[in-house]
Amino acid sequence: MLKIINKNMDQIKLKILNILEITTINNKFIVQELDNNLEKQKCILELEEDIKINFPVTIWSYYIKNKKDILVHRPYINLIRIVFSSCNVNYLIKNSFIKIDNETVNITTYIVNL
Repeated sequence: MLKIINKNMDQIKLKILNILEITTINNKFIVQELDNNLEKQKCILELEEDIKINFPVTIWSYYIKNKKDILVHRPYINLIRIVFSSCNVNYLIKNSFIKIDNETVNITTYIVNL
């Protein structure tokens, strides 16, 4: 199904790509790095009202849960997914595991196809 993307939606998508520093050369971001970058999280979360106004969000769990005052884990990731999905941005989520100090750590990478 082809989704209609308006100018505002496209601008918000570009803002998110810029915040995440996604380019055709650097086409990925690591969730755990974003978890540790409060400035990037803040910039993404500041787009929430624009996303509510410009995107068909009534079916997205992020907004449904927020209406019920339920805490959403990683709301900035949910907003990224809303924008990417609505703007036909394809992405692949890759989980890998590494050992750090005898502890297995999950690394989640989003690979964005521009």
